[in-house]
Amino acid sequence: TATAGRYAYGPVSGDATSRHRIADGTDWNNYLLDKEAIDTPAELEALMTGAGAFMSDLLGYATAANVASGIGVGTEDSPQFTAVEVGAASDTTLARVGAGQISVEGVNVVTTSSTDTLTNKTLDAEGTGNSITTVEKIWVAAAGCNNATAASFLDLPTTNAAAAACITGTNTQKGVLDFDAATDESGQVTIMLPADATQLTSGGGIDVAVKWLAAATTGSVVWGVQTSCVATAETDDPSWNTATTVTDAALGTTLQTNDAAIADVTATGCAAGELLHLLVYRDADNGSDDMTGDARLIGFEVTYRRAQ
Repeated sequence: TATAGRYAYGPVSGDATSRHRIADGTDWNNYLLDKEAIDTPAELEALMTGAGAFMSDLLGYATAANVASGIGVGTEDSPQFTAVEVGAASDTTLARVGAGQISVEGVNVVTTSSTDTLTNKTLDAEGTGNSITTVEKIWVAAAGCNNATAASFLDLPTTNAAAAACITGTNTQKGVLDFDAATDESGQVTIMLPADATQLTSGGGIDVAVKWLAAATTGSVVWGVQTSCVATAETDDPSWNTATTVTDAALGTTLQTNDAAIADVTATGCAAGELLHLLVYRDADNGSDDMTGDARLIGFEVTYRRAQ
């Protein structure tokens, strides 16, 4: 802007000493440039030195961080976007699905707390550093029949053993073990726990689901399970752990199959790679066991966990 032979940059102050302060490089916006005052090369050099210092300060401020902060996307800001395109115009779109959940191209990102269903994925349990906890289930049939001759599939004790019997239907023939209503009768099975068995005495533990039936339609049966384990170089005749029991009512229709679940069976002293002895019995002298007649055991399912 030309005013009385002077070039003004910013507000015109009218200060006759402005040119000297410009030469010092201070506060450019408030100073005048008096063209009549530039009489020597030294004065011109001083002016350019001051202008250079000002531009250096200006450019120094215009860093990426300062510009980002100026438009609200600096590291101290929390900008909000509907979606973000990463690396390309439209093939990698990040968007908000809901509270704490995002998606990439419409596919939800799985987190440690999400409940997404994985499809077309391969889980390598044997990969370095990988560990996947799975559930192992073993079905143990109580008995079998050769024509009408029954034989126990469980190991039976020398006294108070359950009795093998056949149930012959129109279409099926199956073996069962009969447990008396007056005597505590039992049967046993031995299972080798794998080397990767886990949570045997805490967490998931060992669960047993008993499948049975009866002619009676009223009253209840108390089923009990006991365990003991044997490691290598130990004598294979351990004492039993404390029993874990469940009371299960007879169904209202004769000979209908029934299920009794016993969760987290006491397995003190059991560890991976050991022999698991498991004893199933009817606690006939328990006050809650009041069903008359035999409780007929079809079999039971043993569940434990593996860290593969």
